[in-house]
Amino acid sequence: MIYIVCFFLATIFSLIANKYDEKSKKYKFFSLIAIILPALLAGLRDVSVGTDVTGYVVPSFKASLVSSSFSSFSNLMFNYNLDYMFRVLTYYSSVLFKDIRFVLFCESLITVFFFYIGSKNIIENKKGRPFVYLMFLLLYYNMSLNIIRQFIAVSIILYSYKFIKEEKIIKYFVTVLIATLFHNTAIIGVLLYVIYLISKNKHRLLYSLAIFIILFGIMFNYNTILVILSKTGIVATRYVSRYALGAKGINISFADEIIKIYTLFLLVLTRKVNDKDKDYPFLCIVSIFDFLLFQIGAFVDYASRITLYFGVFSIVLTSKLVFDSKKNKKILCILTLIIYFIYFVYMYIICNNGNTYPYIFMR
Repeated sequence: MIYIVCFFLATIFSLIANKYDEKSKKYKFFSLIAIILPALLAGLRDVSVGTDVTGYVVPSFKASLVSSSFSSFSNLMFNYNLDYMFRVLTYYSSVLFKDIRFVLFCESLITVFFFYIGSKNIIENKKGRPFVYLMFLLLYYNMSLNIIRQFIAVSIILYSYKFIKEEKIIKYFVTVLIATLFHNTAIIGVLLYVIYLISKNKHRLLYSLAIFIILFGIMFNYNTILVILSKTGIVATRYVSRYALGAKGINISFADEIIKIYTLFLLVLTRKVNDKDKDYPFLCIVSIFDFLLFQIGAFVDYASRITLYFGVFSIVLTSKLVFDSKKNKKILCILTLIIYFIYFVYMYIICNNGNTYPYIFMR
């Protein structure tokens, strides 16, 4: 299976890279190969692999080739409601190379690159970096072939966390703004900053509880709030029926539920594995938010996609919990990989989520 072979090779090169100093040329060389392999696989795929490709990537590519300028291209794509930076990326990569394979390659390269370096900045244990990279590939890579714009934004948001740690708040919000220009849901980065501030406060449990109560209060009054927002013009009227609570019944992804519960299970099992790691409070609170918001996603159509911004931090936490654990590290590592592999097989092969299986090379 080409996906698994690609994931395996990318992880191997990531393992090799981590044997060297991060500033060395060898580290950068092997890391580059680890990043390029999945991006190359994405670029060589047929446009039928990933439902969103024919939805807006192909029309964008064709419009780019017949447009005399970026402005005329934007006018042609007006009805597609594509975010500004995604239009910029698509237009210039299409005009420059006139090959949709390169466009698909660039889109995936950005996603994989920012996750790779973003997770590296959080995980201090070098052994855990290839591990979390493999987890990302198993859990999210195929989804990124479908939800292209949002996954670019998600990976950029993960990377932006480094600026919070370095207390470069202006750079953080600039990066969040850039992510928002790829997909407007990246505005959730503002909430992540609030969570970070809470995680540093000695009363973080109390503040977190307050936010949880507010969150559930919003959930139980969600439809009323949605109607009010539509009347004020903040939310378009057409979205009221589309995103109303329970509008399309209950939709629960048990596979995703298991992944999120497993992270919480590890959190309870390992408890305080590394008191010196200052990222743990933030990651723990984000993972709990991830779980709670996902439950809302069972009733609100597309709301579960918002949790992707929390989910990438959750898998980073999972890796840290496994590799920072003092007992049963090997068992937890094997168990985690088994669970994530089963998830990949079930979601992307059996259920064919996002229409990414079987893999087809571009004709």
